[in-house]
Amino acid sequence: MRYRLRTLMIVLALGPQGRATWFTVLIAIVCIFALVSWPLAIYYMFKTVDNLKPGVRLWQDAPSLFGGKPWPMPNPFNHIGATEHLTPEGIRYRRRLIYAVLCFLVPIAVVLLIGALTDQLD
Repeated sequence: MRYRLRTLMIVLALGPQGRATWFTVLIAIVCIFALVSWPLAIYYMFKTVDNLKPGVRLWQDAPSLFGGKPWPMPNPFNHIGATEHLTPEGIRYRRRLIYAVLCFLVPIAVVLLIGALTDQLD
């Protein structure tokens, strides 16, 4: 009985096509994960910029992306990189933003790496 259960689990996990089935399931899980994490990243990006310290102006005080002189058209999302412009709640939202972006990128990179290692990418 134990042998049959183990064989059944292997067949369900691999399917009749072998590796291709579990790779397809893995890609589907990653797609669902990405569809959830990307809107969360956008939400946390706006929440981070919304929680600036008092006295910091959204457009006029936006830091330059590469340092140095400010650009003629400042970008308010550059406040995300400036810790001194954010309240403690803004820093908490920035951390959640980083986690959401990583939850989007890391599974995609892992699936591509597994696909490249197992020759599933054709």
